[in-house]
Amino acid sequence: MVKALRANPPDEYGNRDGVARSVFDTVLAGEALRTTVHGGVKLWGSWSPPSVREHGPGRRGTLAGGPRRSSQHSSEGVRRIDEKQFVRTVAERTGLSRQEAADLTWATLETLAHRVSPGEARNLITELPEGLAEAVRRGTTDLIERFGHHDSVRRVAERTMLKEEEADRGVRTVLAVLREAISEKEFNDLMSQLGTDFSQALESAG
Repeated sequence: MVKALRANPPDEYGNRDGVARSVFDTVLAGEALRTTVHGGVKLWGSWSPPSVREHGPGRRGTLAGGPRRSSQHSSEGVRRIDEKQFVRTVAERTGLSRQEAADLTWATLETLAHRVSPGEARNLITELPEGLAEAVRRGTTDLIERFGHHDSVRRVAERTMLKEEEADRGVRTVLAVLREAISEKEFNDLMSQLGTDFSQALESAG
């Protein structure tokens, strides 16, 4: 606008209307340059594409057309707890050390995997953090074994070198923490295959 005034002083037009028309033409030319984006012309001023204004410069995935990342807490069946949190919770509730709680958790999940169908084991794996999912994978077998809570406690005690009363409390605790770590539907499916004996043991864990 200033350049237009300097290039066309008022006295050359004879009236102010001429100056106004010149300034208006200059502004229109500038706006044309601002809006010529798709033709490869360099943008002037602070103009930005509508997509940036609408979504903000930080949302690169949306602007680039890439897939949106779904929140881990947006729907049922997602992982609600990581392996360290799981083991730490087991340790706090049983009074065992972190390493003992980790060994107990692995042994319990692997033992329980012997007791359920391969399909149920796969469903459980999808809802567990990788470290715990691996324990279920290792215990998965095509032949479903039939044993109750007491036998599971004996197996876990043998594998972890814990006393049977410690293993008993530990298996119940792992089931209780598992209930908090996976979706309600998946936990109910799991318990329906484990049977009444395990359900009663879980209830006594509080």
